[in-house]
Amino acid sequence: MLALAIVASCFNLFVVLSLKQAASVVWPYILEPLALLACWKLTQLNHHRTRSSSTILLLFWPTYIVALAIWSRSFLQHDVSGRLFVFLSKWAVELFALPTYLLECISPDDSDKDNTESPLITANVYSVWSFAWLTPLMQKGSKQFITEDDLPALLPRDESEKLGQDLQSALEKQ
Repeated sequence: MLALAIVASCFNLFVVLSLKQAASVVWPYILEPLALLACWKLTQLNHHRTRSSSTILLLFWPTYIVALAIWSRSFLQHDVSGRLFVFLSKWAVELFALPTYLLECISPDDSDKDNTESPLITANVYSVWSFAWLTPLMQKGSKQFITEDDLPALLPRDESEKLGQDLQSALEKQ
């Protein structure tokens, strides 16, 4: 779907460049396909190398939607006769890109449901900010007492062996 958004964005740029009066500022129409290409490449790199959603993309898409809403408000305040196609094609780009954002919100790997690894490894930025990664533990705690066996594993960077090595290296530097 992101490929369709890139094509629609390039088509929108072509329309704006061919219709001289369609837009007073052309730079956003030039930068949009470049930004969408960067999102496409970042999505590919992220999902082949990590098991969590891309924080950059999860923050980019809401910002893009807000910017598009502001642009739409400003665009509709002026005479839109003859330029309605530009408005509709700009929103078509967002409609094609929206599934990409929704898929990015879903954690890529939720298959490991036991306590062998920390749920923070696959948690996205929204889940970390809202502590939603703790939801399964809280649900279990509302039904029964939580024991040490119910707690998720630590992140590798938080394990005592790693922290002890970090402390030892910090003491050696002093």
